[in-house]
Amino acid sequence: MKRTVITSKVVAEKAGVSRSAVSRCFTPGAVISEKTRAKVLAVATELGYQPNALARTLINGRSKIVGLVVGYFSNPFYPQAVELLSNELSANGYHVLLFFSSSESNDSIVDQMLQYQCDVAILMSTTLSSSLHAALDQQNIPTILFNRIDRLGHGASVTADNFKGGYAIGEYLCTKQPERIVYVAGLRESSTNEDRRAGFLKALKTHKKPLFCEVSGDYDEKKAARLVKALFQAEDASPDAIFVANDHMAYAVIDMIRYELQLNIPGDVLVVGFDDAPPSAWPSYSLTTYSQPLEPMVSATIKLFRSLVEKSPKEVENIVVPGRLIERTSSMRECSQHSN
Repeated sequence: MKRTVITSKVVAEKAGVSRSAVSRCFTPGAVISEKTRAKVLAVATELGYQPNALARTLINGRSKIVGLVVGYFSNPFYPQAVELLSNELSANGYHVLLFFSSSESNDSIVDQMLQYQCDVAILMSTTLSSSLHAALDQQNIPTILFNRIDRLGHGASVTADNFKGGYAIGEYLCTKQPERIVYVAGLRESSTNEDRRAGFLKALKTHKKPLFCEVSGDYDEKKAARLVKALFQAEDASPDAIFVANDHMAYAVIDMIRYELQLNIPGDVLVVGFDDAPPSAWPSYSLTTYSQPLEPMVSATIKLFRSLVEKSPKEVENIVVPGRLIERTSSMRECSQHSN
């Protein structure tokens, strides 16, 4: 049976008000008297009226839709970020469309955002291609980069202080007097990895500590664990301190060291990560890490978002949010008897 569509015109006629009054009643923040609002809502409830989001887009030029683009969900940092951002955007009267990106899907994502007339795109992964950002920019879809920056300065962004975090980790590990320090990199070309690495190496240089080895995990936990395992199995001396560029890879490295190599953390090797994702605080990992302050990062993103939708950005903003080093037992040799 065909469903009868109740329009704003029908509601307006029955309530004895204008169609614009009906529209204002369903628009967050619009000015309308309580008496009129109550009358319109009573009629709308009686008739089963639902405002037409597409029609509203045609009228005011805003869809109230935000495209949230992620590269992967295996890193527990990103599900947390998506939940917090979605809740904040919803509280501001916006709807969220979630897209998963790969280099092959960029054209499709841009096409869909144009079809849904997304007001803003938020790109949420260090692995996302810069070509997607450029394509969205060409289509005049305002973009915010979350947890990464555009080195060319074309897009607004929000990141943790990755350089300072890398430096803090390097300085911290140097106080433990290790002899063979390893860095497990993320994607080499990503801004997060570049900044964490640069800060880390600067701290080692300041403290006159050489880097024993660097391998590229590419933010892939299986690859990271495999490469670290090969270092321990090589003829040269084994690592005794490892900085892993994110917690997601660090968990796999810890599991491999303990359960495949049967080594003790931190007794045989210190492990430090970056993010402070929820599993880092679990007793099974108790991972020393540098915290990406998620709530302040989300608040900063919402600030940029409001500026973009109101079309009032004064200049491209790149907001850097300070984090902090959180010490846990994965790097505390005095706690080694409790680590396995």
